Amino acid sequence: MAITINPETGISVEDTAQIRQGIVDDWNKVFSDEEATLNTESESPAGQIIDSMAVLVTAKDSELVNLFNQFDPRVASGIFQDALGSIYFLTRKVAEPTVVTCQLTGLQGTVVPAGSMIQNDDGYKLVSVGAVTIDANGAAEVEFRTVETGPIAIGAGTCNKIITVIAGWDTVTNAAAGALGQDLETRQAFEKRRALSVAYNSHGSRLALQSALSAVSGVLDCLVLENKTNSSVTKNGVTIDPHSVAICVYGGENEAIAECIYNKLDAGCGTVGETQVEYTSSDNVKNTFNVIRPTATNIYVEVTLNKTASTQSTVIEDVQNAIYNDFYGNDPNSGNTRRKCGSIIYASSFSIAIVKTANVSDLVSIYIGRSQPAENNAVTMDADEEPVIELDNIVVNVVGE
Repeated sequence: MAITINPETGISVEDTAQIRQGIVDDWNKVFSDEEATLNTESESPAGQIIDSMAVLVTAKDSELVNLFNQFDPRVASGIFQDALGSIYFLTRKVAEPTVVTCQLTGLQGTVVPAGSMIQNDDGYKLVSVGAVTIDANGAAEVEFRTVETGPIAIGAGTCNKIITVIAGWDTVTNAAAGALGQDLETRQAFEKRRALSVAYNSHGSRLALQSALSAVSGVLDCLVLENKTNSSVTKNGVTIDPHSVAICVYGGENEAIAECIYNKLDAGCGTVGETQVEYTSSDNVKNTFNVIRPTATNIYVEVTLNKTASTQSTVIEDVQNAIYNDFYGNDPNSGNTRRKCGSIIYASSFSIAIVKTANVSDLVSIYIGRSQPAENNAVTMDADEEPVIELDNIVVNVVGE
């Protein structure tokens, strides 16, 4: 039998050689007798037909195994993964825009409203996700998102043109690159969100709030930390007041975030952060929450590899693109999701993308850091830091050229 289904061990499949031998045995029973033996070697006419049958059975078995695997949420993909997600009342997130943290200067007290538009050097238009007031130092910081969705690269220092003219708002720029947007949610990201969704229907817990925020349109990253004690504590580089939560959200509209917090956070629980978001409930009560909008933080990677006979002339660009895509969870081979605020980013996590996607056969070392040259094996991000990377932040050294 080509496929065996065992409730204890799962599915086992015979290889092509075993399948062919089974077909040969069947043919010999039908066509061979005491006086003559059927020639089933591949060179014979019968062998050619048997080989074709073996290939067809193998292809059929592969399709069935693939179908069986679609019932496992850990490996399901496409419409089958969507079906499993619907059990948890989840739908795949649509394409999201790139989000950039921008620094504004101007006259103290000037309000730059949500939806104000700027443009970067490549002609991409961006709108602010919330209102901001220029402080006594003549400065302010607010997130902008691209009007278009998808993985649009916005480099550091490229957002310099103000489209929406507001009296008192003088300049805009971005010290760090934007957090890359995404096309339709990837298989890896959807599965990670499904795994977190077991807390989605609950109320009041840290995971319930984090799971709900992850599903908010436009949110690229979020982390919720809590402090149940009577004293202030510091977690992941963020100070949290007693009996409060630190809600770190990158991307998403302020009102949508506030509504989510209102629906999931228990009454009496405090919130910390410098950004205030508001939601007016159905009984016309205005609810104000403090959140932390993480600051985009540049990450640098340095790779060294040996040049071999199989090394492509485009290896530097190939490695840069592999790391860049893997950093944001867009590499099909590594299985990694995008790097997050409050996480540890290991240099070794890029190895699969480098070897498989960039076809590097002789990888020497990978280092990561907050500046060049990158010299660390890992970088720990605080909860108020959103890791971002540019192609120019990735240095590839080819030894033996």
